[in-house]
Amino acid sequence: MARSRILRRRDRKSIAQWIKKVKKNRLPKDKSERLKIMKHKLALPYEVMGEGSKRLVYDLTKKSVLKVAINEKGLRDNKREIKIYRSAPRNLKKHLAKIRENGAGWLIMDKINQIVPDTKKNKQKLKKLEKRFKKRGIITDDLFSRSKKLKGSNTRLNKKGGMVVIDYGNFKRKK
Repeated sequence: MARSRILRRRDRKSIAQWIKKVKKNRLPKDKSERLKIMKHKLALPYEVMGEGSKRLVYDLTKKSVLKVAINEKGLRDNKREIKIYRSAPRNLKKHLAKIRENGAGWLIMDKINQIVPDTKKNKQKLKKLEKRFKKRGIITDDLFSRSKKLKGSNTRLNKKGGMVVIDYGNFKRKK
């Protein structure tokens, strides 16, 4: 079991047991049923901030969130975020929410609350950032909706007003 300075031992143990179930694929296919079982089995004392199709996000501390995989795709997304964050050059890493700790099926990331307004200027900034990632061999996904609107659930503004991606589990490295 991975060590943590932030998560309690019993929380890590609870997550480890949950991840075993995910890996054995012994969970209902229905998302709402799976989430209900997950919340009950994990019994974590943190408020749920968000529920995606692949991960559950907990409000861990004033400065951090906990992302726990709901299914195999969530495990993959956590691994991708860790890999992308660790391998990103410094000038791009500042545009990725910092990963503080991680273990099997979970990660702890900086919490960034300032939502990016869907303005023309912000779309241009994000397009430039997307190009910078692409130049470095990182294909971004999920930053814009199909209708070309900013996908606010995946980006935030840091204290200095800079763009930060908080969900980059769908990013891919060019081969």
